[in-house]
Amino acid sequence: MANKTVISIEKPTPKWATWVFRIVFLLTTAATFIIGSDPGIPAEIAVRIGVYLKAADLVVWSLSRMVGIQEEKPKWGQK
Repeated sequence: MANKTVISIEKPTPKWATWVFRIVFLLTTAATFIIGSDPGIPAEIAVRIGVYLKAADLVVWSLSRMVGIQEEKPKWGQK
């Protein structure tokens, strides 16, 4: 079940969406590490920037997971 989401078992997540998330994750992780270890940036600012970068990870991951989902119309109420 490689590259499949829980919701979209029938349709796999496209490889490009998986790679976009991986690239964004690696870039934001590297940026968080660099910002966190720079003594010239105050700790409060570094933490805030790190939180924003990790929030961007969450948004990109969510969007990459939604690409493989096929929308279905509800079946309740139909005869």
